[in-house]
Amino acid sequence: ALGTVILPRLASEHARANPERFTLTLDWALRWVLLIAAPATVGLIMLALPMLATLFLHGEFRQLDVLAASMSLSTYGLGLAGFILVKVLAPGYFARQDTRTPVRFAVISMVGNMVLSVIAVLALRHTGVGHAAIALVTAIAAWANALMLLGGLRRLGVYRPGEDWNRLGRQVGLATLLMALTLYWPATRAELWLEGAFWLRLAVLFVTIAVAVAVYFGTLTLLGLRWRGLREPQAS
Repeated sequence: ALGTVILPRLASEHARANPERFTLTLDWALRWVLLIAAPATVGLIMLALPMLATLFLHGEFRQLDVLAASMSLSTYGLGLAGFILVKVLAPGYFARQDTRTPVRFAVISMVGNMVLSVIAVLALRHTGVGHAAIALVTAIAAWANALMLLGGLRRLGVYRPGEDWNRLGRQVGLATLLMALTLYWPATRAELWLEGAFWLRLAVLFVTIAVAVAVYFGTLTLLGLRWRGLREPQAS
């Protein structure tokens, strides 16, 4: 959604030769990436088993299937921020009518993903964690793609990080940590998710996520995060 919103804005700023507004729009989107991706990543990793058990633990999908799938989801979740960054950073090139660079970076990360996946399968085929290793390799490839895109924009001089990134990072870090502590008890109650009734699992999962969201955004507010400062920049 962020990528869709900023693409026409970035294209307009580039066409008007307004680099300050271009980097301001991109910086605004990246701040929202941090705000969204940090808690989403932690939540996806910690609640992998609860979510999969609630959604799929019935019929032929057994407890061992839930445990195996949760390993993949947890490791795959490590790449969530990378996937989001790719969607947000690529428009920075498209807006400048540069489609070759993102494709080149994507091909590099894809080839690396394929090679490392084959290595992971061959090396871990008898361990029972090969499927999780493939998910981890995919996450690494996403991060590699995102970092190449970010580095390219920095080298071109079309993106310069704005002020207060350190402050925002500390606020998001502390809020995410408190959210993780909130999730710890329900996330580690394997017997509840693997043996409890469906409606009990659903109710506990819903309440857990709601409380975690409240803790995260409440902490950010108490730490003085200025939500008005996160509004989309005005067009030039």
